[in-house]
Amino acid sequence: MLDAQGNATVSLPAWFDRANKDFRYQLTAIGAPGPNLYIAKEISGNHFGISGGKAGMKVSWQVTGVPNDPTTVQHPLQADAAKPADERGTYLTPEAYGQPASRGTDFTKVQRFTATTQREAQAAPTRP
Repeated sequence: MLDAQGNATVSLPAWFDRANKDFRYQLTAIGAPGPNLYIAKEISGNHFGISGGKAGMKVSWQVTGVPNDPTTVQHPLQADAAKPADERGTYLTPEAYGQPASRGTDFTKVQRFTATTQREAQAAPTRP
């Protein structure tokens, strides 16, 4: 909620600005138009400022950022990765799509593993 001057300071969790970068802000006025709402101060010290509204106005906000933790930096998310050729046409959860279990990616992998294990067992020398 905005104060008497139409401003607000939003506090974020202590880890937020260390774990993220390249912030994006979204503001939505609630209950009345808020065409002049804006980010008065960008995130610094896990706080950011909102201004431009009427006293007492409710404002819904959302902040997103690009993850900046060491694991994510070393292994970035790939939103759209092509399936390997041998998995195309299969499903991770075939039942959710009304498909039989035989259309599952794991089913195909288990079939290959079983066939390989059987071949290896047949080729292995037997002990008396």
